[in-house]
Amino acid sequence: MNHRIVKVLYRVAFLCLLTWAPYEARADFLLTMASGVYQHKDGKTKVVVSSKPGAEGIFVMEGAPVSPQEFNLASTPSEGSSHLFVRFQQTDSGPRYSEVLIGNRRYVVAGNLTIRLSERTSVSIDNNNPYISVVTQGGNATQSLSIVGFFGLTEVVRGTGNSAVLLAANQLDPSVSLVIKPYVLTNGALTINDNAVTTPTIGTYVKPDNVCLHADTTILSGTQLTQLRAEKAEAARVQIFERFVVDNKKRSPLKDHLILKADPAGVILLDVKGQNVRQMATISGSISNRKVCAISDLAL
Repeated sequence: MNHRIVKVLYRVAFLCLLTWAPYEARADFLLTMASGVYQHKDGKTKVVVSSKPGAEGIFVMEGAPVSPQEFNLASTPSEGSSHLFVRFQQTDSGPRYSEVLIGNRRYVVAGNLTIRLSERTSVSIDNNNPYISVVTQGGNATQSLSIVGFFGLTEVVRGTGNSAVLLAANQLDPSVSLVIKPYVLTNGALTINDNAVTTPTIGTYVKPDNVCLHADTTILSGTQLTQLRAEKAEAARVQIFERFVVDNKKRSPLKDHLILKADPAGVILLDVKGQNVRQMATISGSISNRKVCAISDLAL
């Protein structure tokens, strides 16, 4: 596989997010050059975005430390490194991460998955969005986690600490996580539960589940909820609520959000356009006998 990758923004109609700025907290992943090479500050983990026709995707490598000035795509991957390439393409079911290439092995991606390149670095794919993240712990276990994440091929997340924990892709319900284990890259081969992966397809279709994501649930924005609670008269409050229901059918409050995590306790969202991390949860009290959830900002 040729990893001489040059980044040009991947322009397809669905990527209206191209003009959006990424969510960026204090970041340990550095954008080292205009060609789209990201490198952790310890020099070990590299992430390269490719929009080369026929080779669109995300290349991730972990190996011996290399300073940003010395890193050369022509010599990538270096000997002794762990590396993989995740292909991103338009398919009959829409844009998605479709394949993982490891050396001369090619795996078709079915749904979501996590691959550990090492004890410190993981690549996670969430095709519900589609969203991919690379999370690493840096030089040792005492350092904070760092993340760089992409919607398609567009950077939307770069941060350290709590942001890496909350914004990692493919976060499953705890009960599901007990069953669905991550894949591990061991000596250049993909394994799971210490056994070599022999199937041509990897991943599992897992849809985020929470009452707030059910079709019969009404979702309110934070602004709408404030307006609703400011009205003390019951009849007027119901009238305002019904207007919000009509308005939200035209443009859902979830528009422009990535659903990063959903379990019975709540939903974690990334508002890419507003560069905010948000949560969504049910609100107490009934309004017009409907299930109601509201979105609120989440401080990291």
